[in-house]
Amino acid sequence: MSEALPIRRLITQEAGLSVHELARRLGYRDAARGMRKLEAFLDGDFDNPFIRERLAEAMGRPEDEIEEALAESRKVLEARREAARAEEERRWRAEFKPHGLILTDRDHPRPIFMWAFGYHPEHVDLEGVPEARHVETMLAAIAERRYPDGRLPLWGRITGFAINRTPDHAVLYDPQGRQLETRDRAVRLGEGYMALG
Repeated sequence: MSEALPIRRLITQEAGLSVHELARRLGYRDAARGMRKLEAFLDGDFDNPFIRERLAEAMGRPEDEIEEALAESRKVLEARREAARAEEERRWRAEFKPHGLILTDRDHPRPIFMWAFGYHPEHVDLEGVPEARHVETMLAAIAERRYPDGRLPLWGRITGFAINRTPDHAVLYDPQGRQLETRDRAVRLGEGYMALG
C-alpha cells in the first residue's frame, strides 16, 4: 500500500480528525456518503467543490495550509503516475517480441466495451522471421484474405500495417504493402479494461 498523501496526513495526523468527524463537520447529512466522498478526495480526487470550499473551515486551519497540502499531494500523485508509466515501459520492453499490426482508421473498437474483452486488431508474431523477408506483403495478403471488404470488424477501415522489429523501430506500410514511413518507436495499441462491482 502506498504512503498517505500529504492532505490525508494533515487531516488525520496533524489535525487529529477522523474521516467520519470531518465528513460531519463538512455538513454531509448522510455520513456514509460523506465518508465515501471524503475518502475519494483524500486519495486524490480533488475535484469536489463541496469539500474544497468547506475544508479549511471544517478543519479550523488556514486556507493556505490546505492549498499547500493539496499542491504537495498533486506532486506525490504525479510522481506515482510517472513511476507506474516507467514500470509499464520497462515491463513492455522486457516482454517485447517482434510483431506486425493491421492498422485501422479507428484507435478503439466500436462499441468500445469490446476492448475490455480483449478484442484488438490483428497482431502477427514475427519472432524468428528474418528481416529480409517481405513481411509487409505477407500482412497485406493476410488482410486481403481475412478481410476482403477492407474492414476489420469493430475497428473500421484498414489503413495499413506496422512492423515492429524492436521497441525502438517501426516501419509503416499502406494497405498494398508500400512503405510509408519509419519511426523510432514501435507502434503500440492502447489497452482497455473493465472493472465490475
